[in-house]
Amino acid sequence: AFTKNTTTGTMSMYLNGQLWHSGTGKNKPIDIRNFRLGKSLDNANPYFGAIDEFQVWNKALDAATIQTW
Repeated sequence: AFTKNTTTGTMSMYLNGQLWHSGTGKNKPIDIRNFRLGKSLDNANPYFGAIDEFQVWNKALDAATIQTW
């Protein structure tokens, strides 16, 4: 899971529910208009793995919620 709070400037990455990496000073908003899963924007570099679940939220989820899920 990847979370980012542009108000506090914190971002966190979780692997299997545990904090894996974090950073501060990340205040630039994420503006997603288009994105692709499994390929680059030019349809190259296909991903041959598996994606178990994918969600996009309009807020940063807290660590307890991520661990529970």
